[in-house]
Amino acid sequence: MTAGGVDLPDAEGGGGADGGLEAMDVATDVAGKLDSIAPTFGEILKSVGTGVAAAQRALDASVVATARRLADTKIDVVTDVIQRINDDTGLPEAPNPDTDLVKQQLSVLNFVTPTVHEWKYVALSMDLTVAGFNEKTGMSFNSFSMRAGQGSAGAYLGFVGVGSTSLNSDFSTVRATIERESEWAEGQVQLDSLLAPRRTTKFPVPASVEVGPQIFVTQGRTTDVRDGTRANAPLVERQVEVTITILKANGEANGGRNPVIEAPGLLREAMAGGATNARGKVVYRLRRFYGRPAPFASFPVTVRLGAIVRRFAVDL
Repeated sequence: MTAGGVDLPDAEGGGGADGGLEAMDVATDVAGKLDSIAPTFGEILKSVGTGVAAAQRALDASVVATARRLADTKIDVVTDVIQRINDDTGLPEAPNPDTDLVKQQLSVLNFVTPTVHEWKYVALSMDLTVAGFNEKTGMSFNSFSMRAGQGSAGAYLGFVGVGSTSLNSDFSTVRATIERESEWAEGQVQLDSLLAPRRTTKFPVPASVEVGPQIFVTQGRTTDVRDGTRANAPLVERQVEVTITILKANGEANGGRNPVIEAPGLLREAMAGGATNARGKVVYRLRRFYGRPAPFASFPVTVRLGAIVRRFAVDL
């Protein structure tokens, strides 16, 4: 709309149909910008994943190299101590020429285990912002100028002369329009990860083997002793006989040996002496006394012959 040569904006703010089209154009531009930037963040995600895989591969390769170096380093290690114990005393002799040391060349890897690390988790988050705006500004001004002049000429013959008068005016309108469009995109990537030791197992510890006399225990039947001959007479004692057999390392009977019997809470009595007979056997009677009625109970018993120990339990 024009008034007095000046362009005036529309009543609704100068937008109109053109303003709607411009807004649509800006929205289209922003969407296109988002489409062009999104693949960049995809490349970032791919780069991080590839980097984690490469780092894990390098960690595993380092552990393998360390394990190989440790495996190639050999040392002499005593894996077994075979101590032969005297059949008569059940004790090793000092010095004992029958003691055998079994040595092997083992790698250090049996004793030093390298720590294996792994990525427990890797979390990646991304934030992307794309925006744009359109701005249009305008200005106008009017210029008005007027020029006037007057002149005269002629001969004065009597009272006669000629004169002239002139008037000029100029009106101009100047309009200027400035339009700016701007788009931008920004984003950030956050990475959260944890590198921790991986659960591994160690090599088994070598077992120690002893070669010497053997002890075997056989429990006989239990006998109740009552106060009187009546069937319901009060119980005063319960006893059991145990047979202890001692053999040599080669399996032969070990006669003439005196094992030590430990039975807390029970009375121990050796039958026919406390030494083993020609068959390597000795019989002991274990007795429990009752001051009042009581149920069966389990009692630990230990048989020792020097360094050889045999443990068992009896119910009385």
